Amino acid sequence: MEPEKEQELTRLLTNKLNPWWITSQAAAPAFQRSDFDYLFEKIKTSRAITLIGPRQVGKTTISKQIIRRLLEQGIPANRIIYADFSDKEIRLQCAHPLYDVISLYRRNILQEDFEQLKSDAYLFLDEVQKDDEWAETVKSYIDHYEKLHILSTGSSSLNVSQKNKETLPGRSLLQVMLPLKFADFLRIRSFKGMFRHDADALRNSGKEMRSWFLQALQKRDFSRFEQLCLERRSLLSRQETDIEAEFGNYLSRGGYPQIAISDDVSQCNSLLNSYATDVIVKDLAGASRGIRDYDLAEKTLYLLAKISGEELNVNELLKHLQGRQYITVRKYIDLFDEACLINEIPIYSGTKLGSTKHPKIYFQDVGMRNALCGLLDAPFSETDKGHLAETIACDHINRLSFKLNLNIRGNVYCWKSSKGEVDFVVRLPRFRLELPIESKYRRNPESAPMREFLESRKQPLGLILTRDVLKLDRGVLFMPMWAFALMC
Repeated sequence: MEPEKEQELTRLLTNKLNPWWITSQAAAPAFQRSDFDYLFEKIKTSRAITLIGPRQVGKTTISKQIIRRLLEQGIPANRIIYADFSDKEIRLQCAHPLYDVISLYRRNILQEDFEQLKSDAYLFLDEVQKDDEWAETVKSYIDHYEKLHILSTGSSSLNVSQKNKETLPGRSLLQVMLPLKFADFLRIRSFKGMFRHDADALRNSGKEMRSWFLQALQKRDFSRFEQLCLERRSLLSRQETDIEAEFGNYLSRGGYPQIAISDDVSQCNSLLNSYATDVIVKDLAGASRGIRDYDLAEKTLYLLAKISGEELNVNELLKHLQGRQYITVRKYIDLFDEACLINEIPIYSGTKLGSTKHPKIYFQDVGMRNALCGLLDAPFSETDKGHLAETIACDHINRLSFKLNLNIRGNVYCWKSSKGEVDFVVRLPRFRLELPIESKYRRNPESAPMREFLESRKQPLGLILTRDVLKLDRGVLFMPMWAFALMC
């Protein structure tokens, strides 16, 4: 690197991106989402972590919070570097951004050879997809220098996850960060004074409920779990009305952090639409097999928002996309799935998984779905609320399945028979269970297909998510949606 460029890059890294090299302090938002403690412990014990997820969910924020905690725990400031590779100045100064930045850091800031490090050094590499060689560079460093810990983040989930899989298999732990779940939605609103109860206590209550739920699955009996939930509901009786009201807010605005704490509906609508557009234009368009027709992509995403909670029939979508090819629309839908904008739930009809050709489709974030449909500030009918609650249920069921299945994905499906369907079934191999879950966000919830599933599949337990009913009936637990969401 030319001396002038090296001097300019050093100035940028020191004054703009790593002020703790001068002050020994790092500024970061005080609110920490539930992922924080887990990721903080992982970065200390893992050689490399790759953190992906949609734009604006908080990946950069959590990186800076981890840096602040490391400094508070006494890690020397010069043993931590943060670099944002979406920064135009970095890209202007560097032919090979990751390599050039890390090399300069080693020479001018750390002033030690990596192979001779006596204590750990931490590299936080943000928006790594901007450097086509990022994965090869990270692989080289973690293969050769055992004292380095590297957290790589990327908004382009497709590009970054592909590179992680192809170049860093077994070397880098892949983590997905999504919009806030309901418990964190309550916590961030409580932190900002928009929810008057102790949301941290509610989160801890949800964790305790999850441990009870785990015990119930192990015993294949919901009786004790129902009793404990009734007791917990009694303790929360003075808060329940406010929690239900906040769940109504969550139905409308979803879990993007900036949206969760804003009362400006017009601004929220604009931001959510821009988030969706940025994924199409800035992330998926750059993928090797990515989007080339922005107009088609935007129209397809809008149509998916309209049918969230329904079966996905691409041929039906094509009726609204005149002259477009099936293969292109199907590819774009797959890209949206890989970019964490939507969830596809395969259907099991009694012969084999996915034996029917139309999976069910759900938006990942209900607020983005509402914004794309122009409904962010609209009054919802009871039917609308039911569809939105089912979308939230899908997200939280996927999160719960991930935890119960020891961080293995892909264990959620929909079950159909000639008499009806069960919205979700979670396969739980470690418990030898298939847990059917229905979303029935209404006053008098019942489900004949649930009974049919339990009898035909010889399963002992079922779960129906309701608006406010909590009871156990012949192995089927009826549970308020808000309480279930707190537990996930």
